[in-house]
Amino acid sequence: MYAWFQNRHRRGTKALAEGVYLSKDTKYSWHVPATVQLCLELPLTTGQMNNRLAWYVTWVSPRTGARLKKYFMSPWVGMEFLATKAARADSHAALVSRQRPYDVPARYRGKFPYRQEYKGRTRTWYWCPLCMQPRRFRAVQPQQEFYAEVKVWSDEKKRYIPKERKLRLLECHYCGCTNHNAVWRRSNQPWEIRKFKRGVRRARRRRRR
Repeated sequence: MYAWFQNRHRRGTKALAEGVYLSKDTKYSWHVPATVQLCLELPLTTGQMNNRLAWYVTWVSPRTGARLKKYFMSPWVGMEFLATKAARADSHAALVSRQRPYDVPARYRGKFPYRQEYKGRTRTWYWCPLCMQPRRFRAVQPQQEFYAEVKVWSDEKKRYIPKERKLRLLECHYCGCTNHNAVWRRSNQPWEIRKFKRGVRRARRRRRR
């Protein structure tokens, strides 16, 4: 049974033509973001196969301005709804994973958070593990705070070291994901490449001081 789910998911990934999903009647299409396509190339987890509605599409109603959701059994059925209805009503409609937060793809590691200058102001984009796309996170109101480890550059050791910091709770206004999520925190921190000598198979643990 699990093999059937994986094979169906794999066939759907191969059906994407240059990152574009075509509806069944080939009249409509939806441009699949590159990061979403990379995440969907990964095999499904047990939670995604056991949950009947592991995906949903979110969009803003052009009539009421309210954010709406519609749940689906697979991402490909959700893309069909995006191409034929949701994306036509809202150009920012998105596919969201309910059961699995996705790590940032290897191609984009170390690039988030990304800061952009726009009209004299700085915009910060974070990786959202549920939307599988870069998003702008906003502070939760009323203000909430929590403690977590972040990577801080050490001039003495010439590398990043983990330190506990008090952080403000941020939220994605598309899916509701927050920076309290462990996948969010490790995806939006600096990545470093460690070099090993020839013959060394295991990395020695770094001691915290």
